Amino acid sequence: MRNFNAITGKPMPKFNVYDQKIDFAAIKDACREKGTHTHYAKDEPFVQQGYVGKYLGVVESGYFKYVTLTSSGDEAVVGFAFEGEIVADYYNSFNGLPSEITIKAGTEAEVSQIRTAEARERFMSETARKSSIREFKAAR
Repeated sequence: MRNFNAITGKPMPKFNVYDQKIDFAAIKDACREKGTHTHYAKDEPFVQQGYVGKYLGVVESGYFKYVTLTSSGDEAVVGFAFEGEIVADYYNSFNGLPSEITIKAGTEAEVSQIRTAEARERFMSETARKSSIREFKAAR
């Protein structure tokens, strides 16, 4: 889903370009088909800094902001997840590490989410499957 500028009404450029370079279709499908549909109130955390993220999801409505604390203790926004995009702290959650950021709802939001462990298993099995297909084709 494209976001539109509220003033001009024109489509805004894609903010999260990594989403264009990696095929998240299988993970998004898993979130929507097997996950739970969860409501987040504005400012409610999806991932809390200092804790391991338990979920990965697709933003169905609203948006999330990725924030970190500055040296003066103020919050600084370092990223966003908009409708139709994945919301997660990939690296830390997938590796069982405490998050260095907080991800919280920027407005009332709905997410289709699955546990990170399930997402990891699906991602790894999909990667292994694609690798096997490439190896098979190369051997022919």
